[in-house]
Amino acid sequence: MFSHFKNHNIILGMYLFLGKELYAYLIEFLKSSGATVIRHLDESDIQNRGADIYIGSTTKSTEYDVASRLPMHLGNIIWLFHMWSLNSFIKPERKLIFGPFRKKVFESSQLILTYSNYFGQQRAYIQRLAEILGGYSTPELSRKNTNLISQFSSGKKFDTAKRWNDKCKISNHRWMEECYKKEGKLNPLEDRFQEFPVHAGLL
Repeated sequence: MFSHFKNHNIILGMYLFLGKELYAYLIEFLKSSGATVIRHLDESDIQNRGADIYIGSTTKSTEYDVASRLPMHLGNIIWLFHMWSLNSFIKPERKLIFGPFRKKVFESSQLILTYSNYFGQQRAYIQRLAEILGGYSTPELSRKNTNLISQFSSGKKFDTAKRWNDKCKISNHRWMEECYKKEGKLNPLEDRFQEFPVHAGLL
């Protein structure tokens, strides 16, 4: 049984957009994992309730603003179930996709990416990051793709996109991460996004 929330006090954000039954299931899951779920009426309650974890869906809320000024872990539902799958507690700061979501940066037609030389959880991370940026990913490379995210400067997809003369822009995954953190469209051809492989690895 997952018990890594023992001695943690958790506040669930008001804007999780969960159905009544799913919300009740989430509370029971957290309690069975050792957590105390703290009820709150509005954002003014958060500061004085002694919680050390806040679970929210967006950074664009007053309650997130309050929680972010406190010594709390700021996570989302993906983070909860990722820990459950690993059967261990990890800090949500370890990956961008584990925190409450920032605003979308792209229209869906502006970011149609594919990826090369990422596997398993790395691939899932790239796919999810594309979605929360506002775009989507495809497993295969085609003329519809606007971007190729590659771990190495080699491979069939890399060589093909290179021949297309920037019609499908090639960059490393750091470009996606920086666009998300800055909440803006950055040039994927900047030098820092042309490092293959990225020295620091995935966030």
